[in-house]
Amino acid sequence: MTMRKQELPESRVAEAVARYEQGWTAPQIADYYGVSASNIRARLKEAGVTLRDSHRRRRLDGFDPSL
Repeated sequence: MTMRKQELPESRVAEAVARYEQGWTAPQIADYYGVSASNIRARLKEAGVTLRDSHRRRRLDGFDPSL
């Protein structure tokens, strides 16, 4: 029987955000807390974090006509 991974508790979101801002990837954070990477990405977005792409670059959140 496979155990379903739990969601990151609200009490750990600030820690996860800090780890992400220190350069940890979502999968690394997920492994650390024993949750899924998709759960970490969702929690980071809910916390207002701009996610990096898979090459650790910042993603553009929208169209900027000045570019």
